[in-house]
Amino acid sequence: MNDDLMDRLEVIGGDLRRRAHKLGQSNDKQDSALIMEGLAAVIEAVCSLCETARKVDGPEGLGRGGEE
Repeated sequence: MNDDLMDRLEVIGGDLRRRAHKLGQSNDKQDSALIMEGLAAVIEAVCSLCETARKVDGPEGLGRGGEE
């Protein structure tokens, strides 16, 4: 994943969490809020895994192929 995609995922995840919180205040929208909260958690997990993979890969030229 490239940095632009990671940035977009982080923004979308934050937006989903804020929207889920607002929806969670309304009794009739709790299912939607729960789904959005779950999706935001998945986005955070993907971002975390990508960051870990970057650390494991190391800098380009030291075992990293350079492909994104």
